[in-house]
Amino acid sequence: MVASKQPSTKMVILDAAEAQFANMGYHGTSLRAIAKKAGVKLALVQYHFGKKVELFEATIARRANVLAKKRAERLDSVEWDAAPGNPSLETVVACFLEPVFELRQSGTEGWRNYVKLIAQMTALEEWKELTSRYFDPTAHRIVLLLHRAQPEASQSDVYFAYQLMISSMITTLSDSGRFESVMKNRSSGKNTHIRDLTIAFCVAGIRAACSSVKS
Repeated sequence: MVASKQPSTKMVILDAAEAQFANMGYHGTSLRAIAKKAGVKLALVQYHFGKKVELFEATIARRANVLAKKRAERLDSVEWDAAPGNPSLETVVACFLEPVFELRQSGTEGWRNYVKLIAQMTALEEWKELTSRYFDPTAHRIVLLLHRAQPEASQSDVYFAYQLMISSMITTLSDSGRFESVMKNRSSGKNTHIRDLTIAFCVAGIRAACSSVKS
């Protein structure tokens, strides 16, 4: 029987950092706490990643690149299929939202922690540059395609609609426990159902917002 491949020390440290940052926040997390969770010496964390801020960026970059690639592949397909016309709003929104739902449901705690971490990161001014570095290329492309799907809307309105879509996605996936609290511990439902509801909500919201401005 072939033994399962063990994750490298760097991956173990990144997993530990991701969990700590997601649950305790950047300022509530120390390199020492990350080392303890990873089961390694502090010096080894510093050897691989240097300062805490450098480890934080490495944690963000690891999954950001995976997510960006999956979205890019879908968007390439959408643009190809729609050419020379414009893609549908439903298709563009699905291309943006579906990959993160699928990755979060992949069975690993890491993607759930990552979404929680992104929710914190995008809400804070101090991480504006880091957010731009890893997420703006996809954001610019999505906004452009949303505008092509809603050509009569202004660019600023489309961008604001994109921001509302981001907020909806992050709130839905951040595992804050708010849904269970309000609904008295009832389950929020299957991931696919939540995904479909979120896509439908965002499509309807973007379409209504862009239409209401003209009326």
